[in-house]
Amino acid sequence: MCGIAGFVGPVAATLPQLDRMLGLIAHRGPDDSGSLLHDGVALGHRRLAILDLSPAGHQPMERGPLVLSFNGEIYNYVELREELRACGHTFASDSDSEVILAAYQQWGEGFERRLRGMWAFALLDRFRGLLLLSRDRFGIKPLHLAWHEKTLYFASEIKPLLAVGVSSDPDLEMWADLLVTSMLDHVPDRTYFKHVSSVPPGCTLVVDIATRHKTLRPYYVLKDVVEGQTSTPEAYEAALQESIRIHLRSDVPVGVCLSGGLDSSTIAALASPIYRAENGSPILAITARSHDHRDEGAYAEKVVQSLGLDWHQVMPHDEDFIALARCMVEIQEQPMGSTSAIMEQMVMRGASERGLKVLLDGQGADETMLGYERYYTYALSQWFRQGRWSQAAKEAWLAVRHSRLSARSLFLYYLYFQVPGVRSRVLANRSGVVHAEVVGDALARLERVVQHQGVHGMQLSQVTSVQLPHQLRCSDRNAMALSIETRVPYVDHRVVEEAIKMPVGFKIKDGYTKYALRLVSDKLLPPEITWRRNKVGFEAPVDYWNREVRAFLSEQWASSRMARELFSIASPDSLSGAMSYAALEMLLWEERFMRSSA
Repeated sequence: MCGIAGFVGPVAATLPQLDRMLGLIAHRGPDDSGSLLHDGVALGHRRLAILDLSPAGHQPMERGPLVLSFNGEIYNYVELREELRACGHTFASDSDSEVILAAYQQWGEGFERRLRGMWAFALLDRFRGLLLLSRDRFGIKPLHLAWHEKTLYFASEIKPLLAVGVSSDPDLEMWADLLVTSMLDHVPDRTYFKHVSSVPPGCTLVVDIATRHKTLRPYYVLKDVVEGQTSTPEAYEAALQESIRIHLRSDVPVGVCLSGGLDSSTIAALASPIYRAENGSPILAITARSHDHRDEGAYAEKVVQSLGLDWHQVMPHDEDFIALARCMVEIQEQPMGSTSAIMEQMVMRGASERGLKVLLDGQGADETMLGYERYYTYALSQWFRQGRWSQAAKEAWLAVRHSRLSARSLFLYYLYFQVPGVRSRVLANRSGVVHAEVVGDALARLERVVQHQGVHGMQLSQVTSVQLPHQLRCSDRNAMALSIETRVPYVDHRVVEEAIKMPVGFKIKDGYTKYALRLVSDKLLPPEITWRRNKVGFEAPVDYWNREVRAFLSEQWASSRMARELFSIASPDSLSGAMSYAALEMLLWEERFMRSSA
């Protein structure tokens, strides 16, 4: 796990310029740094040493005509290394980085499909005159791009690109989508900066060094992989167990984020015996607590006691919220949409206090196993269309018993998520403070994004654009700001595929969401963890924070260019709570990235 940066451009681009870029992502790799300049191509690297802690893991790593700067983990590197040795390759290190170079040498174009893990890498092929910029299947690791003065720059974060002169102008369409529809990170190759893009997940951008011509080469499309396929709870459980096993590969201690909910508790239960057998000690679990204990800490304690975990609890300090939000804008560089990312940052602080470099996290289970309560409506709609009225009625009744939803709220959810006209009207009414043309355009974009039929299409959308990419981005930024690697076993591509392929009846059953995952948990954890109906989450002190937010908005509103371009009101006094927080992020982002660059 590391940070990478570099460029392809005229000879005028120099290593001192690259050093400035690397300095801005030093937190992603405090253990080592390196750089290389070759015929107008620069590769830079900041290392967070996780596998092969020796100098043999130094990057950029050279192997004949190939040079690599790599951020991430290839979890099946052990198996790939043995396969490559059988093909005649030799290795000078125990790192997964060297396996990437050998895999490219052996299999060439499409070799990314053999990798199981998370990555963003720049691979320079000096023999063919190509630079490959690649990103993992689901975009767990970031890789941003920008053109400036005939030079293509790339980096793990956006600030290094701004430091070389790339404009910080906002992408107002993306900001409008946030304000009107609450969508975040939903366009794979766009950011909230107009002149900064991203390599889309599941793609490799091939750059001809001589001409700087770019070719985007997709190597993975989830829809194509799962189309026409079916799976079972047993296949899903086997894939998840294997994912946990290889995600524990590390030459430094590994911990687990433990909220007390089903997803993180199941990860802890699967990882704990493996970790104890390999290390002779219990795995460390990090839990965030709220001041008034309106959280899942009591459930986390049950998990800790059941599994015999080493437990560290962290509680947010009383601190100025605006200062905290400013810090988060600096870390995230793009909007968060809610306070949940702030709470996650508290968990990372706790892990940092205990000296952890690696944490297992539960991102992805909800999207792949139908965990959110709104997903009930998609299952009900599908059963209605199929004429399975009795099953739909039974599951609706049991959903009310086994979730936080009342019959009325389930009905309202159904109207909102299954009747486009209702959704558009609700969002338009909520967004009455935004310019009418901005609202109309954002609603049109929303309908294009969410056009799908049934559970299957919805899940593909949630995993690839609407929901999961934002969560992965926030998690990466929060962790790497403190030099911590987060690993997400539920987002292993084989686990995702088995989950998506399962019929809906294995994911929502007897009124329970994530049914197949609960079957896994039921073998490992107390029933009050596996089968409880309430999901508490981590309650932020929003009432106290809202007072600070409104005071800040009142002070800054009149001087904000983005407020004038997006909002139709002269004062923020009429903003709702959710809109106030989105507006706060907008103003803080403008303060940090637009005014500071003016």
